[in-house]
Amino acid sequence: MQYWRLALALSAGLWSVAAAHAQPVEYEVLATTGELGPGMPPGWRFTRFDQPFVDELGRVTFLAQFNSGQAVYRTTGIDPQVLVRTGETPPGYEAGDELGSIRSLDHVNRAGDVGLEAWIEFGDSSPTLLGTWTYKDDAGLRGVSFGGLRAPGTTSVMCSGQAHWYEYLMSNAGHVAIYNHLCGTGGNDRQGIWASDENGENLRLVILENRPTEILPNTDVVFFREPQSINSQGTVVFDAFLEGDGITEANDYVYCAWNAQNGYSVVAREGDPVPGFPPTVTYEQIEGVRVNDLGHTMVWATVEGPGISEAWDQVILSDRDGNGLEHVYREGMQAPQQPPGATISYISDVYFNNKSQIAFMSRVAGSSDYFWSEGGPPGLTFVARTGQSVPGFDEPYVLTSFQTYETGGGYGPEPVFTDSGRLVFLGEISTQPTDPTDTRRRYYISDAAGELRDILPPGTQLDVSSVPGSPDIRTVDGKSFRLAGSANDADQVAALAYFTDGSSAVVLVSYADACLADVNGDGNASPADFSAWVAAYNASASGCDQNGDGQCTPADFSAWVINYNNGC
Repeated sequence: MQYWRLALALSAGLWSVAAAHAQPVEYEVLATTGELGPGMPPGWRFTRFDQPFVDELGRVTFLAQFNSGQAVYRTTGIDPQVLVRTGETPPGYEAGDELGSIRSLDHVNRAGDVGLEAWIEFGDSSPTLLGTWTYKDDAGLRGVSFGGLRAPGTTSVMCSGQAHWYEYLMSNAGHVAIYNHLCGTGGNDRQGIWASDENGENLRLVILENRPTEILPNTDVVFFREPQSINSQGTVVFDAFLEGDGITEANDYVYCAWNAQNGYSVVAREGDPVPGFPPTVTYEQIEGVRVNDLGHTMVWATVEGPGISEAWDQVILSDRDGNGLEHVYREGMQAPQQPPGATISYISDVYFNNKSQIAFMSRVAGSSDYFWSEGGPPGLTFVARTGQSVPGFDEPYVLTSFQTYETGGGYGPEPVFTDSGRLVFLGEISTQPTDPTDTRRRYYISDAAGELRDILPPGTQLDVSSVPGSPDIRTVDGKSFRLAGSANDADQVAALAYFTDGSSAVVLVSYADACLADVNGDGNASPADFSAWVAAYNASASGCDQNGDGQCTPADFSAWVINYNNGC
């Protein structure tokens, strides 16, 4: 190949110009098992941590376990500070009433508002209640809803979240959307959705199963799932099946939006015409709808009608340009950064952040699974695919599947698409075809160049000591994440690290700007990245694009030389 020879010639004097540069990653150990818990009674030591969150101020919130109690902590730059702890009387309750066991720490939004589930134990021996609570800096701890108390808008009571399937979401402004069942006389185990104001108060009924609804005239809701999203204006998005006048199997499924000011609106309904297509093209199946904090909507659907075939019947729509819902991406389109004729097929998961950027998974002409994103270089770009080599290993490991519930590729937490455009996901990797049985699960984040970074890889050595001059070095053996809420827009990730000695710690991982020259992703800009860039060029892979124009061209070699000499 002529360009290969050109690259070799241009590289002749390169290595005397620049030395290798370490790619900057900072680790901050915030709390370690065995340490005394700040703000707790004397002798109370951390025994276990729940998976942590990080907000947009870089504060990490986590649930800590002790031998005889629990506390929710937030880091403030010095020592972790107690926000909520068991055994204390919540504001507004009588002396003797205490917060019992904290069942789970579920949500921390961008502003640092906290959502958790915990029991309240009453001093007068009234039955213990399991409730949903919020914590806000300006209001402290507040109860939102409790199993056993009357459900707003009904004559029945909320079922206990311990005994029934239960889900809730928190917006970035502090609204809470709750999915639960009704119990007791008249409840009949019907499901409902309720939503609060931004303070977690004034809970209102959004929708109730088998009750007439204002979604469409003369219709009842016969089934719906948990809320799909809630934005900072308190708009709740959910899907439902209807019955009533004019309802058939072809048009009974609908995605709705609701808020306290405007009530219901239909976002998309099966059987309705699809915006941007001829009126004869209709929604066959609506896969998902999201409304973000800007009030923009994204719809992912399968369509049918004249001129539509199975090869191009999946579409992604959005109103982000202010022109109503219109086509953004479609199955059958040319796959970015792939050879001509390689087309997108089988769109399987779609993500929509609060900057109205889109990311999605698909296949390319029926082969590997691909992850695409608008969060890196301009336009839609390749982030990862099954079958590619992953960074961080001496021997080649390849990504074999994205571990998510939705794609059927495995079982793991849903990927996160941050507002800074980073994709955070869990992947299964192996040494295929050398040893397909050697499989591992690793967490990755895409950087500003769209390259993958292995988050807190095993073998990382961390100093857990808080005493200057007295290091306590421990080696990472594994880690875990909840993904949702684990990464912020400052490229910081909150992780739970497990060490080889059996201890664990809450760790804040901070990434600097992308190191474009580090094409092989080993954490260094070195001569080995020259060969990696040539391989990326030959494969039209994302590491080839060094000048950020969204293309892989010979001009990117000169850009790589500049990036290499600039260091990381």
